[in-house]
Amino acid sequence: MNILTKAPGKLILLGEYAVLEGAPALVAAVNRLARITVAAAEEETFSVEAPVIDIPFQKFMLDTAGKVRFLKKPLKKLKFFLSIFEHAVADLKRKNIITTPIRITLDTSEFFLRKGAAKLGLGSSAALTVALIAALFAYYEAVEPGIDENMALFQTALSAHRAAQGNVGSGIDVAACVYGGNLRYRLTGQSYTSPAEIRQLEPLKDVFFLPVWTGKASSTKDLVKHFYNFKRKNGNGYRKLFMELAELSTAGSLAFAEKNTTDFLALVQEYYKKMIEIGHRIEMPVVSPEHQKIADLVYDFGAVYKPSGAGGGDLGIACVRSADELTNLASQIQ
Repeated sequence: MNILTKAPGKLILLGEYAVLEGAPALVAAVNRLARITVAAAEEETFSVEAPVIDIPFQKFMLDTAGKVRFLKKPLKKLKFFLSIFEHAVADLKRKNIITTPIRITLDTSEFFLRKGAAKLGLGSSAALTVALIAALFAYYEAVEPGIDENMALFQTALSAHRAAQGNVGSGIDVAACVYGGNLRYRLTGQSYTSPAEIRQLEPLKDVFFLPVWTGKASSTKDLVKHFYNFKRKNGNGYRKLFMELAELSTAGSLAFAEKNTTDFLALVQEYYKKMIEIGHRIEMPVVSPEHQKIADLVYDFGAVYKPSGAGGGDLGIACVRSADELTNLASQIQ
């Protein structure tokens, strides 16, 4: 039996950082896909390959504790895969499912500018996590009858992704990969194990989003850690900043849901200004010089812009009101 699963990438539209503390945020799935292929192994060993990062098939075994043991020295590039795979195996073991040897192919090529180049910042790790766990659940027939399959996948993928990332992040990217479309996402508690409130939203018909690559990759993990360091050292300042972010994100999410385009775009612009302030507070360039240069061009054009995600590099999004404006702005940015 061969299994092929796919999971999309994401663009965060509004609510970066605020979502970490329980404020609502907006995220959209995009048409860049992670693909995982699982097939029965031809030998009595597991194997994994990832051609996009130049990893040929690597053979491994599972010990009695469910830990991976490579037949040769493991590659550092497979560290993230190992964490997700072992988490999934532990989940299957709890369900008394025997994991027979399989051959796994990882394909995240659509998340790179080109082979060997930088990642675009569309959430490849979350997409890989969701697609891999979905493939393993399907192959080993682990989906339990009578349960919400999406929620079960989300909860397992979120737990696995957080463990692999050092318990950093809200899980909004994982939600986009599981549910697709446009989502309003909110954590319902202050713990990393808290459940999330996920609501599908209709798209705004009179807003067009243009993703813009800054030409520079960034580390979400590093930026979020600096954000939490600021929290630990500046309690009162952090609370004030969070309340301001949460107010904007809550209002923006409501405007999107109510299709109030004018208010939504105004709030995106205000959030951009607040992201600049975040960078000053945590002493990291959330709105990097590359983002600033693009933003100046976009705002001169009469549109709205902000980084998508933690900032520092990767992608930004420009928001315009028509398809013609989208085409004209894209030609100017290029």
